[in-house]
Amino acid sequence: PAAESRWGSFNELADHNNATLRGILNEAARNSAKAPKGSNAQKVGDFYASAMDSAAIDAAGLTYLQPHLNRIAAIKDLGEMQRFLADPQAQAGSVWFGTGVGQDEKISSQYAVQMGQGGLSLPDRDYYLKDDVRSKAIRTAYDTYLVNTFKMLGDAEATAKANAATVTRIETRLAKASKSRVDLRDPYA
Repeated sequence: PAAESRWGSFNELADHNNATLRGILNEAARNSAKAPKGSNAQKVGDFYASAMDSAAIDAAGLTYLQPHLNRIAAIKDLGEMQRFLADPQAQAGSVWFGTGVGQDEKISSQYAVQMGQGGLSLPDRDYYLKDDVRSKAIRTAYDTYLVNTFKMLGDAEATAKANAATVTRIETRLAKASKSRVDLRDPYA
């Protein structure tokens, strides 16, 4: 297709699978009221219907995010910040570092816990540290995104800009302490 940069049998398979899954989810959402309470069909149907209800999501605003934001706002010193950052329940995914289980790179018959660096919103450290035109344009666009996000959270323009600058300053410091893509290729480092 003209809209794609590449196309093959795996794209066709993915499209077919996505269409099949969408059909299953739409049917589950339509029939969740008739499904036995607590059944997988009811849970999947309700979950999908709620995720697709953009009007209800917009109306809820920050209701579900507010307790998390309140916890962040209550942090007063370094110790509280460290406890917050160490609490896996406080994190929305692999924010500061990623963990998982995968094939051990030295003993292929075993699995191992694997960890990787995190903490950056942009793809890697170079986006924060390079001074070429493209990198600067990306940082400018990212700054605009951050300011708009803070404004959506209720900040005035000046506060939003100050908060965006704080995020950028923290992430740039994290970038300076991060390994480069080349360094990350060394599994022993």
